[in-house]
Amino acid sequence: MRTKHWRSLVVSVIVLFSILTASRKATGQTLSCKQFQVALCVDSANTSGWSGSDIGGWINSAYAALPTPPNGSSTNGPVGKIIVVPNANGGAYHFSTPISLSTSGKPVQVDFQGALLNYTGASGTAITLDWGQGFQEEGGMWNLKLTGPCTTTECAGVTAIGINLGPSNGFVGGFLTNVDVGQNGGTAGFYIGIKDNANTAYIWTCNNCIATGNNIGYDAFSNSGVVWNGGGISQNVTGVSGAYDLVLNRTTFGDNGTAISGGGSIVLNGVHMENISLPPTFISNSGNLDVVMVGGIMQEDSPSGSATCYICAGATGQFFLNVYGTAVYSGGMKVTDIVQSNASVGAFNLQFVYQGGNSQPGGGIITNELEQTGNLPYYSSSVSVDGYPLAARVLPVTKVAYLPSASSYPGAMAYVTDSTAISAEGQACSGGSSNKALAFSNGSVWKCF
Repeated sequence: MRTKHWRSLVVSVIVLFSILTASRKATGQTLSCKQFQVALCVDSANTSGWSGSDIGGWINSAYAALPTPPNGSSTNGPVGKIIVVPNANGGAYHFSTPISLSTSGKPVQVDFQGALLNYTGASGTAITLDWGQGFQEEGGMWNLKLTGPCTTTECAGVTAIGINLGPSNGFVGGFLTNVDVGQNGGTAGFYIGIKDNANTAYIWTCNNCIATGNNIGYDAFSNSGVVWNGGGISQNVTGVSGAYDLVLNRTTFGDNGTAISGGGSIVLNGVHMENISLPPTFISNSGNLDVVMVGGIMQEDSPSGSATCYICAGATGQFFLNVYGTAVYSGGMKVTDIVQSNASVGAFNLQFVYQGGNSQPGGGIITNELEQTGNLPYYSSSVSVDGYPLAARVLPVTKVAYLPSASSYPGAMAYVTDSTAISAEGQACSGGSSNKALAFSNGSVWKCF
């Protein structure tokens, strides 16, 4: 009988909640903190009486009032929850008090319910999540639109950070979901939209996160296991910067000055990189960089102009690139190289899919697939001929000065762009001019044709 009684009570509560919800929707009634009993709540009227002068102070006060769960995990006790109700006037919460959820061992879940928060400080951090490294997978926040003080993406005189993860205690196993930082057009962004920190912020997930119109969209310094699922990183001076261990799944990049720059390891699954008007640099390195691209597209829409490369590796480190079925397109902008590398050590496995006849290398818009302007890369292949890797027999576009030892590459061929005039087929290769030639190694010297 007791079981039947409780079942009846639960059904009654569900029915009552449904009636109240339907009534609220029909009358256009807005939520207030009085309607919530299972989580601490913050609203524009400060119904709960939190201390502080703005939404930042109120959220800090609510966080302080939450109990610390045993071992910081809901497996030993519930993680605290805070609900932020959108401003009753339909506008933004303007605040200068930094929101700091930073008690070690005290994760929290914050649901902003789609609220718009505008941080007005020119420095400091709008929101810090820094509760520790105990793999507190339940902690995080969602449904937030956060804007900042920058009026252009250059952010002159502004050093403010939108969201900073784990600067001291750490941020491990947490999440951001439906979090949007910055503003289209760069009129209300941050110097750094989202930032994590080396050795203290890792194994966290960003679901449908957006970083738009900041100087740096995502400053990535996590050394392990960060995953972005969906979302977008657009209209930043630099989309992703730093040194990272990062996976991006079906994330969209649009009109960044440079989409991805830095060092570390990055996997791009079905990632869409597109610039409408800016000369594209989709990937560049500032240290050792290992990139795996699966599917997706690199696309430049401008019908005119010129660009040096889509993927540009400098001489500051090693560069390894594996591409499997990534589409390439240019709407008319002249592109010298899809991949240009000046790295001291590198290896390339390139399986691009070129869209449109003019976008084929040599088709009038894109000149080369790969040009190696520094030392020639190392190659590896499971297929060998006479003990030499098959891939090593055809080298990328380069210059005579950069040809490796002929004895190390017997039978290899390379396309050189700086040969002297060919007066006799098979003459010893010599650089310093502007003639194009085919270089062939006979195992002793490079012969040009």
